[in-house]
Amino acid sequence: MYRPYNSLCHWFHLVFWLYLDDAEITPRYVRFISERVRLKLELDIARKAQLKMLPQAVPSNPSLDIAACSEPVREVGGDYYDFIKLDSNRLGIVIGDVSGKGMPAALYMTLTKGFFLQAVSESHKNPKEIMTKINRNFYNTAESRIFITLFYGIIDLTERKMTYLRAGHTPTVFRRSAREQARLLQPAGIAIGLEQGPLFEKTLQVETIPIDPGNFFVFYTDGLTEGMNPAKEEFGEERLLSVVQNAPSRSAHELLEHIRKEYKKFIGRQEALDDFTCVVVKIL
Repeated sequence: MYRPYNSLCHWFHLVFWLYLDDAEITPRYVRFISERVRLKLELDIARKAQLKMLPQAVPSNPSLDIAACSEPVREVGGDYYDFIKLDSNRLGIVIGDVSGKGMPAALYMTLTKGFFLQAVSESHKNPKEIMTKINRNFYNTAESRIFITLFYGIIDLTERKMTYLRAGHTPTVFRRSAREQARLLQPAGIAIGLEQGPLFEKTLQVETIPIDPGNFFVFYTDGLTEGMNPAKEEFGEERLLSVVQNAPSRSAHELLEHIRKEYKKFIGRQEALDDFTCVVVKIL
């Protein structure tokens, strides 16, 4: 027997399911889980892409022993390091730290890498000119509250020296030998992106240091020295100098692992608050 009421109900349900938005029928907790899964997937992709931006291997040179590591405190981070082969006897080493954390810092880190490579290709013989060009490009591109610190050193194996400069970055540790006290290399310079050019260029200081077999250089970001223990004490530069000075290390890798071990022992179960990046170079 034909029943108009049943047919009308059937038609209404069909229209209801065809035109109702998924968001209206999906429970909120399900949508929340799906959003978290999507966000995690995107962050995983971003992390892999950022890691690809960092060196996949350290340079091979019979006169240099190099080890490096970078550990972002979140899925992605703002620390940056790179090696630039200028010629067969000169190697550029750069390490930097973008203000802030997470995705915004990672994006500006990628931008800085592009600026740096462009500046090196245009004037690779003049480190001060390289920094000045990076500062100008970064200042004109980045938001006003964003800045980046950089330390750039050029190791010249023919002239047995390293020329270096520092744009507001943490000092580099230099250990000449086990008998001589480790010290900090910290020429004057302000961070990139704080000022358009004249003051930056005027402040930036270039220094040169002779190198010999057995010398160690430790480049790092402030995630190392500003790491805190449960008592809220910082690892600090003095402790880092002592660790480098007293390390029973014979290679760059051994010294790097010793620094990481002492850092992790110091902070204990305290959660790291900033990205950790460290590059160790030994002159052979």
